[in-house]
Amino acid sequence: LKAYKSHLGSPEFLDFCLSELKGRYEGCMSALSGETTAQFSVNFYNADAADWEYSMEPVELIVELDQMPNELMLNFSAKSMIQFNLTGLLLRELADMKFDFNQDRRTGDKNLYDDGLGLKPSALSTVGL
Repeated sequence: LKAYKSHLGSPEFLDFCLSELKGRYEGCMSALSGETTAQFSVNFYNADAADWEYSMEPVELIVELDQMPNELMLNFSAKSMIQFNLTGLLLRELADMKFDFNQDRRTGDKNLYDDGLGLKPSALSTVGL
């Protein structure tokens, strides 16, 4: 996944990492079951240290799926405790971010958004955000 880049021109500061993705599924499309595991972490760019730091330590996530003709059950879990590093710098950066995508869309300025390296309102709307 690509790092989030603010539409205000600031550099990327959130990096979502997904690795070691493995899946095992059995059955057919109308009756499918199995699980997927992956290592997941979130990093943020600490400009004071000029380096990336964990905002969420790496953790193995598990998604179990049981699908029947009229039912879908998903179970999300982690093999260990999820640890967040919420530093003052990270919280300040998050507080300074502008997330009002509708307001930006109304301005009509097409140059407010980055060149495809970050999230755009149209991409977020396709996943319901």
